[in-house]
Amino acid sequence: MYNRLDAMALTGVAGPLAFISAWTLGAVGTGMDYSSIDDAISRLAAMGADTRWLMTAGFVVFGISLPVFGGALRRTLTGGAWLAAVLTGLATLGVAATPLDRSAAVDTLHGIFATAGYVSLVAVPTGLFQRAGLSSTDVWLVIAASMMATGRLSDTRVTDGR
Repeated sequence: MYNRLDAMALTGVAGPLAFISAWTLGAVGTGMDYSSIDDAISRLAAMGADTRWLMTAGFVVFGISLPVFGGALRRTLTGGAWLAAVLTGLATLGVAATPLDRSAAVDTLHGIFATAGYVSLVAVPTGLFQRAGLSSTDVWLVIAASMMATGRLSDTRVTDGR
C-alpha cells in the first residue's frame, strides 16, 4: 500500500514523463518549421505555435511535480537536492508563464526563468548521477569545440539568415 511519501516520490516520475512526452509529441506533431536538433523546446510553447497548449501543459505538470518531489527528497535525503528540485519546478512554471514571442521583455524573463531552471536542475542529482548528467553536457562541449576547430562545424548564421 502506498503512503503519502510514496505518492510524493512518484511525482518525480510523472513530471519528467509529462515534460518529455510534451516535447516529443509536440516536435512530431507540429505543423510549423521546427527542428528538435536546432530549436529550443520553448519554441513549441511560443506565442502562435500550434503545440503551445501541449508544451505549456508539459511545463506546468513538470513545474508542479518537482516541488512535490522536492518534499519527498527532503524527507529522504540529506543535503540540498530537495531545494534544487523545488527551485527547478518554480523556474519551470515561470517559463510556462512567459512564452516566447510575446514581447522582448517577456522573452528576457523567459530566458531568466529557463536559466534558473537549468542551473537548479543540475544541482538536484547527487554523486554518480550528477557526474553522469554533467558528463553528457561536457561531451557535447568537447565534440562541438573539436568540430569548430577542425572546420566541420561552421557559422551557419551567415547562410540561414540568423
